[in-house]
Amino acid sequence: VGYRILAGKHAFAAKTRGKRAIHRVDADPATLDWTRIPDAMRPVLERALQPRPDDRWTDARAMADALPA
Repeated sequence: VGYRILAGKHAFAAKTRGKRAIHRVDADPATLDWTRIPDAMRPVLERALQPRPDDRWTDARAMADALPA
């Protein structure tokens, strides 16, 4: 969902949910255009978009605390 909000499209180009699920395992997501995102936000969002749950923020509070002031 986060990727789609930032990019305006799905991270994996496929016409069905099933095919997108297969792409998540077999392919890298489409490149995200970071030009509209402030540089200070990039590491926070990159971590939030990690495919492995263990690599993401543990909760919304941890992510909020990492946001630049």
